[in-house]
Amino acid sequence: MFVWHPPYYVPYRVYPVAQPYEVQSYYWPPVPPEAAPSTMSISPATGTETTSETVPGSQADDRDHTDFVEAIERAINGEHNAIRIYGRLAELAPNNDFRQIVQTIRNDEEMHFKQFSDIYSRLTGGREPKLEKQPLPNKFIEGVEESIRDELEDSKFYQTLSEMTDNPAIQRVFLNASHDEARHATWFSYIWNKAREKAARAAKPRI
Repeated sequence: MFVWHPPYYVPYRVYPVAQPYEVQSYYWPPVPPEAAPSTMSISPATGTETTSETVPGSQADDRDHTDFVEAIERAINGEHNAIRIYGRLAELAPNNDFRQIVQTIRNDEEMHFKQFSDIYSRLTGGREPKLEKQPLPNKFIEGVEESIRDELEDSKFYQTLSEMTDNPAIQRVFLNASHDEARHATWFSYIWNKAREKAARAAKPRI
């Protein structure tokens, strides 16, 4: 049986096999705010860990909180569409090797979606984010090219998100996601190069 290995070494994590995105497990909210574990104690006013020295409520705090929540909503939308788009790319993949890679990336995006949604729910008291659907790709290689750009942009964006909070638990979530997105860009680049090589060989005239 074929076992795909990334083009370079990364700590490998095994995730459950992904299901189609339009399933009820993705309905809101992912986790009730009252079910929040103690490892992520967040002040709804500031997005920071609550301590006896925290004094939320200033206008600056409110502005920072609003900006942070809006940025997380944007991140949730990005993951929402990544799951949809990578599901389509898995369907369009010309071989099983590429399909396995795309499915592995999609599993990561499902995890990010759930983590970001959980943070958003805690910070907003269970408010539902506004999700928008982007067009799905019709051609595999074009979808891969666009995915490389998106993954690189998201990696930088999540790095910025990690710097917008003082909560170590939230920082770790976004830093880990940033590293995942950078790795995804490398994997999509690997697919793109292999697909181009195959197309070049197919176009080469036979003697």
